[in-house]
Amino acid sequence: MSTTSLLASPPQLTRYSARQWVLHCPSGHDLLLNQATVDLLYLLDGAPTLAAARQQFNSRFEATLSQPEFEGLLGRQLGGYQVLALDEEPARAAITGPLHHRLELIPTRVAGWLASPLTKLYHPAVFWPVLTGLSLALLTLVQVEPVPNTVPTTAGAVALFYFSVPVHELGHIAACRRAGARHGGIGVGVYYFFPLLYADITGIWQAAPHARLVANLGGIFSQLLYAGGLAGAGLLLHQADVLLVAEAVAISAAWQLNPFLQHDGYWVLSDLSHTPNLLSRARDLRRTLLSRAGLRRAWARPLAERLRDRRAWVLLYGLLNTSLLLTLLAYALYHSRQVLPQLPALGHTIVSKLFQGTLTLADLPGQALTVLAVYGWLLRKAAGRVLRARRRPVTRAS
Repeated sequence: MSTTSLLASPPQLTRYSARQWVLHCPSGHDLLLNQATVDLLYLLDGAPTLAAARQQFNSRFEATLSQPEFEGLLGRQLGGYQVLALDEEPARAAITGPLHHRLELIPTRVAGWLASPLTKLYHPAVFWPVLTGLSLALLTLVQVEPVPNTVPTTAGAVALFYFSVPVHELGHIAACRRAGARHGGIGVGVYYFFPLLYADITGIWQAAPHARLVANLGGIFSQLLYAGGLAGAGLLLHQADVLLVAEAVAISAAWQLNPFLQHDGYWVLSDLSHTPNLLSRARDLRRTLLSRAGLRRAWARPLAERLRDRRAWVLLYGLLNTSLLLTLLAYALYHSRQVLPQLPALGHTIVSKLFQGTLTLADLPGQALTVLAVYGWLLRKAAGRVLRARRRPVTRAS
């Protein structure tokens, strides 16, 4: 063990809220810590030996832990994250987040280079006035020039609209760079059964609360900048199609503010409520509070006390999010109901042509792919539940 520190490296801590801190671990994990665990970290950083650290810990927290108990505490709290200089705990599993099957399209260095020209716009003195002004101007445009029922389908208009998607992700990267936080690249992944583009800004956990909020809104901000540029060009050139695309991009950006299905609004709500991993927290509360014992305890409390409990609102949010997801699933299946009887034969044809090397895009009807994606997601969720049940730990009496 090191004679200067029991930690592998000096702790990289950033304040998350008044009572919480984020520790960036050498393993790549970001841990949310309370003040007591932060005090333990600094105690370990300055203690010469484990025995001395135990003595200081017992004195600081008025505890009576033996040496094995103290080492067990360190293993449970910090083991597996490569935080301790001599870490004997197995490595913690990597957290993949809500996206699965990721494929990076733009590497970190290229994404940073592309986003660099935007970084000055994310200074708070510029960001908030410009965001407010753009929102009001585009809202006025939509009121003056309402979106018609017919949508232009020219290749140019479609390209202009979909170019706003990478612009959105570059906005997140630019805000992350402005905050001095590390970032990754831009790629495509699968969220439930929806393919979508993503920007890796997990390093924003290490930024200050205000910088996290700006980064969460960074994609919407860059989309609105793009929409504003299109609107200006459309007005100057008298191009109705360009104006329509500008309105569509602005509406798409506004949709990202919704707090469900982990859109940008979800991360904004998570930060404003100081509830990291909001959906995971809601799922944990659902399992706890909706059990028979949990319901009995909840209903035994006065109504006013239940309404003041933040956990109740987190639980309500989780239930609303699940309801919305199930509604989207039902709609996808209903919309594709005509292809349901054809799925067995269609699946056989696709597999056969795939092995023969004759599979083409014409063999992949969109509705069938939607149904297959939904069924694939449901099967994966069911398999995950079975595996979790088999891995459930055994509770031992002490």
